[in-house]
Parts: sequence; structure tokens; C-alpha cells
Amino acid sequence: RIMKKRYLLPCIMLIICMMLTACTTPSQNISNNTSPATEQPATEQPTTAPSQNISNNTPPATEQPATEQPTTAPDTEAPESSTPEPNSELDYFDRDMVLAFLETEDENGVKNGEKINPAYNPLDYNTWHFGSRGQNCNGFYFNGDGRLSYVALRGVLNYSGKLVGELNLETCYRLHYLFVESQNIESIKLSSEFDILKVIDCPELLVISAEEASVRYCTIENCPNVKWFMWNVDGTLTEFWDGTGRDYYTLDSEIEIRSEGGGRFDLLVDDGDEYTGDFVPYLRAVPDEGHEFLGWYHNNTGELLSTDLEVRFFDDSDEPSPNFYDLTDSLFMFITARFSE
Repeated sequence: RIMKKRYLLPCIMLIICMMLTACTTPSQNISNNTSPATEQPATEQPTTAPSQNISNNTPPATEQPATEQPTTAPDTEAPESSTPEPNSELDYFDRDMVLAFLETEDENGVKNGEKINPAYNPLDYNTWHFGSRGQNCNGFYFNGDGRLSYVALRGVLNYSGKLVGELNLETCYRLHYLFVESQNIESIKLSSEFDILKVIDCPELLVISAEEASVRYCTIENCPNVKWFMWNVDGTLTEFWDGTGRDYYTLDSEIEIRSEGGGRFDLLVDDGDEYTGDFVPYLRAVPDEGHEFLGWYHNNTGELLSTDLEVRFFDDSDEPSPNFYDLTDSLFMFITARFSE
């Protein structure tokens, strides 16, 4: 029993020492009654020095995702337009119709546009004509709304040969003046309200399609391969095409003209002026060499109307000459010029 007490005392002293050892701290934080810092996961350190904002107690900048940098400075160059200026000002139907003709090439590869203007540029409609609109102009002219309004194609003003191909202006509804002279154009297609239509000295021309157009003053002269034409007249024929001068006729007429055999017809309905005197629209028969004119015949009945080479459409004088209005008794005239074969 005494030996048990001898061993018990040292054991008690050992336990007390262990408890005192456990109460001591490895860090000063414990003596200051603060909680020990928790270990943070390792992060990649930046290669550059931290910003001075950290020392000023401002939060560090967050890293932004990388974005692709432009290779050129922004807004230094406008994007290319699908229709380069100034052609974007034009009605695109009118523009495309005119361009199709200007880009047509002859057998030598020369474009119609280059024959009209040596500085021709398909991207600039200001080069689609030469000269200001008037007596000595040549080419295609647009109004302020971008619509084609005036066309003059004078062979004498071409730079390198005659114009060729098809002149299709069917969608150009603001076109009111068309003058074609001494060209090798093969067909003309129109659908507008014209003040003046003149086609002169075009030996290669086969067709003038104007059934959907109305024309006040119409001249088709020395176009031997045009064998058919429909002239729709709608309006007042005055001494001058701009509506001034004496009123001659107020018409709503449909006049169909054909030629058969060796010859042609000339339709002469020009506006008057102070030099030509009275306005007299008429048809003229022109037989080919070695052929004979047989007369003017009614298309529907076959009736012979006149054997005169020149016959007026109308005559409102006190003693009228033979004219188709009196001969057909109608404003709807269907006339054929017959020649010997």
C-alpha cells in the first residue's frame, strides 16, 4: 500500500506538467486574444510590381479577359459602299438599264460609254455624257431625283465609232426626250411619256418597241429595216414641244404603220419652229432603188387609201389636202406602205 502511494505521486506531477505545457502558445496571436490566420491557397504572383493603390488601401484592379486588338485605328476609314458614290444617288432601275448599254462592246472591244466620253467611268454617272444638256450634248442625263430624263446619242459627236447593241429603257418612266442619230443600234425599247422621240439614220435598227409609251412628237427617218411601228399619241400637239405656240391638234390616237416590199416609211412629226413654219405631221414613202411605191393601204380592210408619196395625218385648213384622218374616218389608223418586190 505504501509503494502504491510512492508511484501515484510522480504520476500526478507528470499529468500536471503536461497540462501546463499544453496551455502555453506557439504564436503571439494567442496572447493577444486573436484567432490564428488560416492558410490561403497559393496564387500565381504577377511579374510586374503591384500598383501603388494597394498602399493607399484601395482594392487591387481585377484582371480583365484578353480581347483582340484591331490592327488599324478605329474610324480612320469609311467602309466601302456596295454602290460607290455618286451612283447611289440614282434610281437603280434607271442606272442598271443605262449601264447595260454603256458597257456593251463592239467587235473591237470598245465600250459604248468610251465612245460617248473618253473619260467614261461606270462608277461615276457624271461621265456618262459629254457636254451640258442642249444642242451639242451627247449621252445620258438624270434629273435631281436620280431618274433618267434626257438622252441624246448623236453619232457626229462620238469619239470612236458608232454605238451598238440594244438600247433598253423600258423602266425609265421619267424619260421624256430621246434623240438617236447615225448609230448602229439594233433595237430600242421604251415605255414612258415622251415629249419628243427622234430616231434618224440608223441603218442597223430593226425594232422600235414603244407600244407601252406615249409620244407627242415623233420622227423616224431613214431607218430602212424598221418595218413596223406603233405610235400612241396622247396630248396636245402645239407649235413647240414645250406647249407654247399655236395648238394644232388634241389627240388620243393609235397609229400603226407598216411597210411591205422594197422600201421604207418615214414618220415626220417634228415640232415646229420659226424657220420651218406651220406644223404638219405626215408620212412619207421612200422606195428602194429599182422598186416602185404601190400606195398606202388600210391594214384591216386592204383598201387603197392614197398613192401620194407624202400624206398628212391631219389637215384642219379650209381646203384640206388628202389626209389619213379623213381617209380612214378615225383617229385609230392602221396603215401599210406597199412597194414592189
